[in-house]
Amino acid sequence: MEAVLRHYLREDVAREISRFCSGRWVALECKSSGGGRAFYRYWPDDGPLTIREPADIKRIINRFGNRMPRTIYGSANIYRRLERREDVSDPSNILMSTPSWDVDGSLEEVELIKEAARILVDALRSEGVEKSVYRIWSGRGIHVHLNEKAISGEIWGRGPLRISFAIAEYILGRVKDELEAVCERSRSPDRRLKIENLMDIQRVFTAPLSIHRELDLVAVTIKPDDLEKFGIEWARIDGYKHWSGWDEYEPGEADDLALRALAEIR
Repeated sequence: MEAVLRHYLREDVAREISRFCSGRWVALECKSSGGGRAFYRYWPDDGPLTIREPADIKRIINRFGNRMPRTIYGSANIYRRLERREDVSDPSNILMSTPSWDVDGSLEEVELIKEAARILVDALRSEGVEKSVYRIWSGRGIHVHLNEKAISGEIWGRGPLRISFAIAEYILGRVKDELEAVCERSRSPDRRLKIENLMDIQRVFTAPLSIHRELDLVAVTIKPDDLEKFGIEWARIDGYKHWSGWDEYEPGEADDLALRALAEIR
């Protein structure tokens, strides 16, 4: 437990988590007294749990440290304001939503996980989106994220949830056969490879450099050129390899993709 707290108090860890979680509704997963999972989404004053700067990590540790915190998540949605409980239930308060795909599998089939992630990234590239995509090793798979800032505000005004879902579904449809072929090669008896559209109003993502809820691994972002070289050892708590340039993007790069997805996915 002390190792977990020490990890979250590291300067680089607090910096990366706050960069990702800024504007997002945060979820903190702790171990319950009975060994189950317990989630905290609000501060004691009933305001939504937020992380806007590195110092907020220390605030969370001070408040929830005795409840055995384990994993920090940020919502798919980015909000205009996060001050009252009502703010998170108001769809009109959502500014943007991060289009994402989940490649989930077994630690025994990391190469298949990487292959599926590569197919998704190649599909985005074929749609003109390359500089605004990043990958996070989530613990048992890879989250492929499209930086929400690559879509112009005018387009987000048409409905963030609708847009992010449409983009995710559109890309999955483009490479359905390729992904199914990869999944058919999965042989893990306990965790077969699967790829999902992650977009819904309650979705949360593991924050970069957060510790996995079960495994002693951290969520590391993978540099585009390093995907082939990635191995599980990159995610070790005591020696992780993390790419800090994950939030790079090109303004407007995904506008055309968003419009095509909206026209096709209804």
